[in-house]
Amino acid sequence: MVVRRVLEAGCRILATCIVKKEPITATMLKALVVLFPVETCNRLSCQTLVMFIIGYAGFFRFSELIGIRRNHIQFYEQYFTIFVPSSKTDQIKTGHTVTIAKTGNCTCPFKVLTAYLQKGHMFNLSERYIFRKLVFRKKSDEYVFKDEGKMSYTRCRELLKEKLSNSWGGCEEILFTQFTVRWSYRGRR
Repeated sequence: MVVRRVLEAGCRILATCIVKKEPITATMLKALVVLFPVETCNRLSCQTLVMFIIGYAGFFRFSELIGIRRNHIQFYEQYFTIFVPSSKTDQIKTGHTVTIAKTGNCTCPFKVLTAYLQKGHMFNLSERYIFRKLVFRKKSDEYVFKDEGKMSYTRCRELLKEKLSNSWGGCEEILFTQFTVRWSYRGRR
């Protein structure tokens, strides 16, 4: 009995506090769009911005977001759909389609995604991932896609932290993760 209480007291003394991640809000997304306008920014900033906005608007998990291929996206007049072939919550593994509406404001996912696809020269029937590795070419002074593979979790996290710290100079980078994009919308239900 005494040994158990000493053990429990030791665990309480050595325990660390849980630090919850802060959600990405619509205000933060608007600030990012103002800071990195999709029409004038480079491919790297544009890709990061599109990841934020599409992740926020479509409630995507990271694995779902980086798994989007160009041929999974269908554009219509007032909305677009993204087919997600596999998901953590898809028990029968048939996939599902996410519909995202055109909003008309500065953070409109429709406008941002179409601009990004045009910048990346991604054509309708292409089977390439839309979020891929980018490398900087000194000769042409621009970012170009490196290969056909998906973007890694680590690189995505670096990019998102970099953009957040640039736009909110001095904010705690560790408070945000790419999953907070999904959580921020979820918290409003």
